[in-house]
Amino acid sequence: MLWSNEMRQKSGKISTVNDMAALQKELGARWRNMSESEKKPYYDQFKETQDRYKQQVAKYMPK
Repeated sequence: MLWSNEMRQKSGKISTVNDMAALQKELGARWRNMSESEKKPYYDQFKETQDRYKQQVAKYMPK
């Protein structure tokens, strides 16, 4: 999601739902073709975000 959000912002304006569907299909194909080293920064960012979320949720959950 982090990568596709970044790519959507770079892609410019999307005018119709069909364009969005085509964009998502293209982004999915690009992601699948990326090497693990290219994906690693996004996996790392996801892990950081996930850890931060879990810490924040723990503050509000009853013990």
